Amino acid sequence: MFKQALIGTVLLAACAILYQYFKAAKLEFKQLEQVHDFENAAALVHRQTVELIQAAKERGERAYPDFKPEVFRAPNKAIAKIPAFQKFNKEYLIQNIEKLEGVFAHKNKVFVHYDVRQPLTDAITREYENKKRDPRFDSSKEISLFHTVHDTHMDPKEFFDAVAHETDSSTYHYLSQSVQKLGKTISDDILPYLKDLKTSNVSSFVNLWVGGRGSTAQAHYDSMHNMYIQVKGQKRFKLFSPTAHRSLYMFPYLHPCQRQCQINMDYVDYSRYPEYETIQENEMYEVVLGPGDMLYIPPFWFHHVEAVSIF
Repeated sequence: MFKQALIGTVLLAACAILYQYFKAAKLEFKQLEQVHDFENAAALVHRQTVELIQAAKERGERAYPDFKPEVFRAPNKAIAKIPAFQKFNKEYLIQNIEKLEGVFAHKNKVFVHYDVRQPLTDAITREYENKKRDPRFDSSKEISLFHTVHDTHMDPKEFFDAVAHETDSSTYHYLSQSVQKLGKTISDDILPYLKDLKTSNVSSFVNLWVGGRGSTAQAHYDSMHNMYIQVKGQKRFKLFSPTAHRSLYMFPYLHPCQRQCQINMDYVDYSRYPEYETIQENEMYEVVLGPGDMLYIPPFWFHHVEAVSIF
């Protein structure tokens, strides 16, 4: 079903750096996003991306692909020199992470971002409480708040021990945190070495992602340009073009799970989501990243990300 895009074989851990950068006319973009006007919103970001790339070329700087995902396979000189590749292992991270925030935990492997600031949060919460009272309710096949994610306070050793011993019957754990918040040592192992990846005059931030085998980020889109660098192990990406958005059944803009798809991709219910089968071969790709690989994901490209192994 999925076009194989430079696909590799599986297995061996989930630790990666997500390098995001963006340039957008925020007010205009937000107005388009609210009504799910993907054609015009994508065109806006695409136009600005072309301008950004052209300006970078005129300055003699490196420019990235124009609005299509691309894999940069290891070895890659621009990222091979990042100390994280040699230093990062369970013991090193336990010893050098100064403060661990952004750890999420729940019983299902699919992690769905839930924004409590959204206007429909209270109503959706009440709906969930009512559904739980129904003995026929099967939460294993639902997405959204039905897999409530909890922000968990853990010290680094607790987290990495939990990740290393996760099974299908255990609680899954997932870390998504700004590199700067993890402390100076971790930051120094990454940030100074990313300058070759960045086009100047563009806002940016860098996150560290760590998850146990099977932990999955639900299909969603970002309005930023993403450079995803795999440090340890491997992750599987399913990528969908913005042109497929109607077939992915996004949550409404006011829903706490907005920007994400309603479909549980492990148990696709085609009676509820029949348009999913209409996605064209050239609108979706699957790729597995290994250590040293880098994936560029343009704005509005949906990505569903699964860790296929642990450290």
